[in-house]
Amino acid sequence: VQRPISEIYQPRVRGRVVTLPAGTDMLTSRRAGAGPHFAFVLEGKVRVTTVDGAAHLLSAGDAIHLADQPPRVVANAGT
Repeated sequence: VQRPISEIYQPRVRGRVVTLPAGTDMLTSRRAGAGPHFAFVLEGKVRVTTVDGAAHLLSAGDAIHLADQPPRVVANAGT
């Protein structure tokens, strides 16, 4: 029996474009079950700090995927 792919595969991915002015940051969702996070930097530099305190500096063209816990803070690392 063949079924349309839309009947058997329903991804739960949501996307958004976020602009952070230089020197600003934002707290991300900390609720349980927030799901994995993926970020791709279009331009500039972004610092992603995870719940364990590790900081990752990303530049234009870089990407990060956090499967277990959402990032704690996402900040524009520019001046």
